[in-house]
Amino acid sequence: MTDDKKISKSLPDRSTGDKLALELRELLGEFVIRFNSLESSLLFSIHYLGVRNYPLTLCLLGGADFTVLLEKLTNIVHYTVREKEILSEYSDVKEALVSINKARNEFIHTHDWTLRDNKIIRIKPKRQIGQSDGKYYTHEANFDINRLRKLPKEVSNAREKLTAFIDKHQEIFFKKLVENYDDPDPQKTK
Repeated sequence: MTDDKKISKSLPDRSTGDKLALELRELLGEFVIRFNSLESSLLFSIHYLGVRNYPLTLCLLGGADFTVLLEKLTNIVHYTVREKEILSEYSDVKEALVSINKARNEFIHTHDWTLRDNKIIRIKPKRQIGQSDGKYYTHEANFDINRLRKLPKEVSNAREKLTAFIDKHQEIFFKKLVENYDDPDPQKTK
């Protein structure tokens, strides 16, 4: 095969599979960008509600994964808030964040994608090598591109929920921060 034929064969020919592959790349890119923004908002929320020293926040939590950041924010909320209504509201926010992170792990933590019969097949490394079938990867055809199409908006909605919660209840957190400024021992603070 000549070089010209190799090049033309590698270019998209606008077939259904090529369109699907291009859409998949675009959707994953948009999802990753919005998720990174959500992760930054989570880190800033920890800074704003608890630490109030951004360089220190970065020293303590910079590079921490999403689950760790969410756990730290949850600790701050539960330390600060006693009102059941507010804790219930935070629970809804947290549920949205956990759902987005689960979807992120499903779509991002994979080895590769391939197209077979105009369906996207996810190729994922197995957790345990040497399983009975002797294969190192699983091939999952249960990929739902319609779910991926909705995810960027879901990430934006989750980020909006988080920032709305912070904005709505910032006074409670600030009051607790001031109360504990001289004596951070929660046993002495009533």
